[in-house]
Amino acid sequence: MRNALYLGKSTKLLKKLAESESFISATGNGVSSTRMKDRYMILRYLAFYLYRTEKVDGLEYKSDMDDFLANVMKAINNFTDEKIEELENIFAKSMKQCLEVMGPDGFRFNKKSQGSNQRRPINMGLFEMLAYFFSLNIEDIDRQLLKNKIENLKRDMDDRGILRIIDSNVAIKYRFDAIEKLLESI
Repeated sequence: MRNALYLGKSTKLLKKLAESESFISATGNGVSSTRMKDRYMILRYLAFYLYRTEKVDGLEYKSDMDDFLANVMKAINNFTDEKIEELENIFAKSMKQCLEVMGPDGFRFNKKSQGSNQRRPINMGLFEMLAYFFSLNIEDIDRQLLKNKIENLKRDMDDRGILRIIDSNVAIKYRFDAIEKLLESI
């Protein structure tokens, strides 16, 4: 529905990013394009990236995801081609760095039990949080240290069930503050 309502630069961008090799590799080809789940996850990441970096004037999140995403798609539809290209580059950089540091399972919580061969699904909250993190300037950080710190944060969030309630203001603030604090600690 959102795809039809906000047809334009935003829908073209989401399609392009969802089909990109960088996204497919970084997610281990683990996000279905059925019902546009891949585009939805990418839109959420872009929305929080634009929101947290204050790249769209007046953009606010008030626990209404549909309204928030609609506002982001409207904003993207009004972006210049240069700004669209900038978003494409930031996204590609983020996916590349995540894959290099975390591997193709970076957006998944670890297996529930030792010896289990069952991979857990890509977690949307982890995706938007880590994609945002890898969009920031982290080039000069030791990769192994970074991976260890992120794995510890993921384990803590999984143990405490932090990402089960994904769209509340509190949950969103918590996860993005946590990943920004992790960057500051390094």
